[in-house]
Amino acid sequence: MDTKGTPNAMLAKEAEQFLIQEGQTGIKKIYSPLLSYLYNWWLWEIISIFVSIIYMACIVVVLLSYHNRPIPSLPAGLTFNALISLLATLSKAAMLVAVASCISQLKWHWFSSTRRMRDFELFDQVSRGPWGSLCLITRTRSPWLVGLGAFITIIALGVEPFIQQIIFFTVEPMTTPTTSIISRAQTYDAGASLSDFGGGLQTNPDFGMKAAIYRGLFVPTTPMEVLPTCETGNCTSPLFDSLAFCSKCNNVTDQTKMKHYSHGRGDRLGPGDYNITASGYFFVGGGEDSLTSGPAMIAKGDMPEPVARSQLGIANPISSIAILQFPEVQKAGYSGSYDNQTPRAWQCALYFCLNTYNVTVINGITNSTILSSWHSDTGTPLPDIEELEDYGQTADAMLTRPEDSPVKVINNSNFPLKGSTIAAMAAYLNHTISGMQLTRTSEVAYDTWTNDVMQALTETTDIGAIIAGVAASATKYIREGENRGAGFVNGTSFKSEGRVHVRWAWIILPVLLALLSVVFLVATMTRAARKHLPVWKTSTLPALFHGIENPGSFDRSYNALSTKHNAPGKIRDMDRIADSIEVKLIYKDTEGWKLALVKETT
Repeated sequence: MDTKGTPNAMLAKEAEQFLIQEGQTGIKKIYSPLLSYLYNWWLWEIISIFVSIIYMACIVVVLLSYHNRPIPSLPAGLTFNALISLLATLSKAAMLVAVASCISQLKWHWFSSTRRMRDFELFDQVSRGPWGSLCLITRTRSPWLVGLGAFITIIALGVEPFIQQIIFFTVEPMTTPTTSIISRAQTYDAGASLSDFGGGLQTNPDFGMKAAIYRGLFVPTTPMEVLPTCETGNCTSPLFDSLAFCSKCNNVTDQTKMKHYSHGRGDRLGPGDYNITASGYFFVGGGEDSLTSGPAMIAKGDMPEPVARSQLGIANPISSIAILQFPEVQKAGYSGSYDNQTPRAWQCALYFCLNTYNVTVINGITNSTILSSWHSDTGTPLPDIEELEDYGQTADAMLTRPEDSPVKVINNSNFPLKGSTIAAMAAYLNHTISGMQLTRTSEVAYDTWTNDVMQALTETTDIGAIIAGVAASATKYIREGENRGAGFVNGTSFKSEGRVHVRWAWIILPVLLALLSVVFLVATMTRAARKHLPVWKTSTLPALFHGIENPGSFDRSYNALSTKHNAPGKIRDMDRIADSIEVKLIYKDTEGWKLALVKETT
């Protein structure tokens, strides 16, 4: 059954059409005034300026929030630079929307007086960019308000470079919750007893110290630094004192001379009137003299204390060593080979001391600097020892840094040493670094192994470096060894962190432009209201609707639109009419090109 033509169906359709029309009318009642308000007043421009200022304020807030702080981690891989640039770009774009609209509005004000027609094009170019603004300033005597708008448009080109200069980044060390640890020594206990020396047998110091001494003798170039525990690879420690083992050596070759020579035996007299005797024996054979035995090096670990004090400035060292090297020993006739050359001569001392350390770790590399080294004016006294048993008379010692020391440290300034430890170190060093190394041409009655220590002292050209290696290695063991005097210093750990810094001077231009744009908008709105001119702004429709009147008579119009539609004054009305009109650019022989009205749609 067909229900389309029934009264009920027709009534329903009419009702539906009525509701649609009423709905559209209701929407138009709300929408049309709003659009008219947007078109005919300054709401878009006010919103644009407001948005521009909001974005600029966001930039300032962000910069204040992160100035001198770590670089933030932003989502989606956005960098801090990109965030600031984005906010600046949005602020500038919103600002220029309002500025361009104001400049276009000033165009209608400009033509409220008699002006050249080409100025219309100049104003149109101004609203489109900096080049047009520059042309307007140079080609017209524009009023100050138009010049302000052009100035804002041109100077806005510098916003991006200035924004890029506002922030810069540095990589700085930042403290972490973890601490660094570095070892130090308040004392060193060799674990010996003075009673051990009574029988003449001495086995101390402990094997760890012995190994350290040998390491210094044989591989003195091995790094001897005490490395801190530093998880981050960047750490610092406060200045601290530690018991250490120090050395001092003087090359006294120039002060050494032959005292007496007779039949292969020569006494060498060094500084402080300390004598060392060198003997050599020869035989004659095959027409040539041969050296059958003779020292290539002599080391004496019992140099008297007064010599060490007077020559090295060290009182009561643990060990005082004198060393002669004969690197140029050759056969030299019946008179021997020692009478015509001066040996290399060294005087050295090893002693306990207090070192002040400054330890830093940068990018995993430890830098340990000895800021000062102090030893007692009285040293660590030993008795006048001639026999091993006499070491049992050694007294305890106390090293105390003077209160007036220029270096201030945080730890205890008293460093005790047992007499047994002093005696053990002295006995072992005097025994170890004493002896003689024969020349390679020496003839011996039976196979004899060379002493390793003497060989090391013979082959080196820098005795001072060897003895310094012994001291550094012993110090490393004292600070790190499992003895009762080892301790620790807590330091601070750092990690490298990028930080944001703000150059506030560079934000002056963007902020100034934002403020000038507010002034420009308010001034333009005020002028439009005072002169009672229509608010046409950037629209091109007024030129089409209102056209150019006949200069001879205002009664005759050359504009078909104004004739047909009575030239509406509001942009919204022009927009509505323009939406229903079709035009075409045509050429007439008598008039040339014209934008002609073709038809009007309904």
